[in-house]
Amino acid sequence: MKAETGKRIERAFVALWMALLLANGAAKLGHKLVGWPRVDSTTPLRENRSLAEFPDPRKTPFKKLGAAFSKWYDDHFALRPDIVRLHNALQFRVLKHPIGDEVPGVGGWVFRRRKAWPECNDWLGACPVSDTLAEDWRTLFEGRAAWAEAHGTRFLTVVTPTKAQVHPEKMTPNLRFFRRTSGRERVRPGLAGSFAEPYVLFLTDRFAAEAAAGREVFYEEDHHVNAWGCWLLYDGMVAKMRELWFPDLPPPPPFYGDAPPPAVEAGDEPGCWVRDRRLVVSVPGSRLAKSKPLRIDPFGPRYPNVPVYVEQPGERRFLLFGNDSYLLFPLSTWHRGAPDRFALPLGPGFDRAALFIFRRFDTPMLESTIKFGVPDVMIDQYPESRLVFGPKGLDETMRRAAAFARAEKAAAARAEPAADAAPAAGAWRARAVFENVPDGGVARLFGEDGAVLAEEPVPSGVRRAVFFAPVSVRPVSAGLRVPPAPEAAPSSFAAFPSPPEKEIPAP
Repeated sequence: MKAETGKRIERAFVALWMALLLANGAAKLGHKLVGWPRVDSTTPLRENRSLAEFPDPRKTPFKKLGAAFSKWYDDHFALRPDIVRLHNALQFRVLKHPIGDEVPGVGGWVFRRRKAWPECNDWLGACPVSDTLAEDWRTLFEGRAAWAEAHGTRFLTVVTPTKAQVHPEKMTPNLRFFRRTSGRERVRPGLAGSFAEPYVLFLTDRFAAEAAAGREVFYEEDHHVNAWGCWLLYDGMVAKMRELWFPDLPPPPPFYGDAPPPAVEAGDEPGCWVRDRRLVVSVPGSRLAKSKPLRIDPFGPRYPNVPVYVEQPGERRFLLFGNDSYLLFPLSTWHRGAPDRFALPLGPGFDRAALFIFRRFDTPMLESTIKFGVPDVMIDQYPESRLVFGPKGLDETMRRAAAFARAEKAAAARAEPAADAAPAAGAWRARAVFENVPDGGVARLFGEDGAVLAEEPVPSGVRRAVFFAPVSVRPVSAGLRVPPAPEAAPSSFAAFPSPPEKEIPAP
């Protein structure tokens, strides 16, 4: 009896493994003949490795052929994508284990970690911001403010929130418990007392207040702000520009939730509303256009992942953005690839706006974008979880601009003439502004005896500011040399002694 039972078990075991061995070919044959079962997923798996290829008997040693075939079979057996997805869903949704860069939250909420969007790392304090890094951010903010002022424009850095900092109630209890100091909480205090502090807009507080009031401002399955959060971003930027520079700046088009007035929904009046979870923006007369000076052409196969140039009825003002997808992804026109009705929730305070998606405002980009014209405001939108990476745009130009502005503010605080306030052996910071600079220009800095103290190349453009390297002798003038033309005088020139305690070390 026992022997007979053992044989039955042995036969069943062999039959099971034979069925599994033949299942792959049988399932694929059935799918090809009658369409069942579905062996290929409609959405291929994205894996962090290349799947094994079918072994070539001519190139694979005989002793390794069996192992190679087994490895290929493991990666290509029928229904594998669905089985892997089922396994991942069990791990992610039920057991709450992270999968790749995604971290499960409460319900269907998902957060991000590592790589370009380390919001969970930032929440846990896993990427601390040192005092040096915080000072570098302050230097960059000050340098941008000084650079923009010298060029006749304005610079606003907008630090946008991440989901972990706004909706911690949607995180699992173990993540909420291990909250530590974020990059924003290190960088923001470092700006206290700086002249650049007003020109850095942190929006996390406003978004956190919305979440505390019970309003969701992020998509639960994605790291972007949702339709309401997108409107809040633009409203916050417009309000800040009204506070700083344009007291009469109109607000963005009103937000109507999911029930816009008929005239707004028809596109006859300005307004914003939610449709299919996206923000629909109605601005009559708004359109996408090409900009030859900025090299923007949104009409092509790569839309919507391209820079865009928007024209609309409004005051004669031009906005220039360096941004990630935060400002575009929630828009219905961007999401659906419909450039014919593209509009931004900016309001009639501006008639033009250019958005350079996935571009950071380093000095070469700043110089290229203002070559043929100077915008009224330049905005760099930056997610707070990436503050931990440090300021990528901090170079010698921005350090010099910040040092000059600090010297200028110190001289103004003393209310003394620069020459009388100069220390006996101090470093002088000088700035010269030139108009309509041609190619091949070189700016020269002169002392009281006419000696050349420093020279700097100047890129061509309608307006160029030069921040000279520090010199030990008091400079009195500057000029632009473009042979064979006569040397041109700057439209403005200033020099101040650097306060020793404010000196910025070279990188």
